[in-house]
Amino acid sequence: MAKKKRLVCDKTEIVGVAYRKVEVKGMPKKKLTRFSLIYDQIKSICVEECVERKLFKKIPSERILIYDRKDPDPYEIRKLEEKEFFEEYKKELKEFAERNRVKITGV
Repeated sequence: MAKKKRLVCDKTEIVGVAYRKVEVKGMPKKKLTRFSLIYDQIKSICVEECVERKLFKKIPSERILIYDRKDPDPYEIRKLEEKEFFEEYKKELKEFAERNRVKITGV
């Protein structure tokens, strides 16, 4: 079964599914959440290096963080889970940020 893209950039909006810190029974956990952000709701976009776990190994990787103005916790997209589309996401987000004057770092 083919994998589907989890992030789509329109002219003025980003729609997708990403990890976000959520409280579950009083404990903070990262859960997949849907989001739709218009360019003026986005504070910044950051692409940074990180370390991800795969089985018993720690692998150097990258992640995309999308910060909105309402909540300090970012939406997070990890490279290991989105290998096929990750470079495409970075390219689309860079074009989106330039077109809508959103701050982007690490690209």
